[in-house]
Amino acid sequence: MSEAMRQGLRHSFVGAAGRYFLQTASIVILARLLSPEDFGIITAAMIVVSFAFIVLQVGGASIVSSAREDQVDEAFTVAMLSSITFAILIGGGYLLAEREILNILGIQSKALMRVLLAVVFIRGLLGPLEGIGAAKYEFKVLASSEIISYFCGYFLIAILSGYLLRSYWALVLGLLSQSILHLAFLVLKIKFRFEKVGFREFKSHLQIGFSLMANKVVSYGLAQADNIFINSFMGKSDLGIYSRAYQLMVIPTNFIGQVVGRVFIPYFRGEITVYCRYRSFNIALSAVAALFALGVGEKAVVVVLGPQWVEAYKPLIILAFAIYYRVDFKFFESVFVARREGKKLTICNVFGLLGMVIMLVAGAPSSIEGVALVVLIANAIQATLGLCMSYRSIGVNIGRGVALNATVFILSWVVIRSL
Repeated sequence: MSEAMRQGLRHSFVGAAGRYFLQTASIVILARLLSPEDFGIITAAMIVVSFAFIVLQVGGASIVSSAREDQVDEAFTVAMLSSITFAILIGGGYLLAEREILNILGIQSKALMRVLLAVVFIRGLLGPLEGIGAAKYEFKVLASSEIISYFCGYFLIAILSGYLLRSYWALVLGLLSQSILHLAFLVLKIKFRFEKVGFREFKSHLQIGFSLMANKVVSYGLAQADNIFINSFMGKSDLGIYSRAYQLMVIPTNFIGQVVGRVFIPYFRGEITVYCRYRSFNIALSAVAALFALGVGEKAVVVVLGPQWVEAYKPLIILAFAIYYRVDFKFFESVFVARREGKKLTICNVFGLLGMVIMLVAGAPSSIEGVALVVLIANAIQATLGLCMSYRSIGVNIGRGVALNATVFILSWVVIRSL
């Protein structure tokens, strides 16, 4: 591992760790200020908002950070112009269908959706800036911006608003202020320049952009199918409880995925020699998370979130066993992006999504615990396919890798069935 990669990992680790520490702290505090229904309303709104963000990521960070060194500014220009164009199209499309969308989601507030879409548009502009920062190894700037904006923006604003408003608007105002601060910081600190680009440049860079967007649409299905099912058949309160359990699970996986995606993609275009060490780290992390959830999970939920969230305990245990597969797939995803192998990423995501949809429709789980089990199985399918499609690139024995994944799943299943 080169010194530049080590420094990038250190800075990205500090930035991501600071952000996710503050995110965890805000979850703890806001869970005592807001109701499960408040969180359920925001989670329902994010079903549409997350899809809008995926479309904007056609011009996201990945096409900039994975570009050749002599094409970084060109890719940045294409990414930024694409983000702005799609923001205008998405905004217009939403306004035309606003009433129907609100009725489907069961949301009464037009202002809520419009402010959240404004957050998405701001974050659409952040993608190219983060990409050029990673391409130019400005990891210290990215880390500083992440910590400062999240503390001064989301953490302070959301908690203060929670005390004053006692409604889901605390979460919305926190997201908005954090996004604005992050954008302002990067504009001031990241060196970038626009180049004159034409159809050839757009075609060259957006080819991978649209490929990644297709994958992200499928990933969106994987991330939202459970929320859509719960919102449709169980209600906002159950959705709020499930979303807190899910959020606690994805904090470590998104933390690692952000560090890997931001630092490794520029290096994964060459020889990859770090997977075995990464997998060992993943095994240790996943084992600690599962043992913690089994040992003190219920008490921890009550102490940390409050007694009204005790029903989050069982889905949290099940989702804790999914951490191994999610963290493993974050590595394969970065390999596919770095090598611009979008088709392989699509196959992994499509089969994971198909598995989830089939299990939700055919199994029709009647509880959030059943939905969590469906998520675990879908994540196992996705990660195993990722291993099968990247084993040559990462230099591992496919038979041993698949056997390890199967062993982890069998152990997880035995423990879950004994609960």
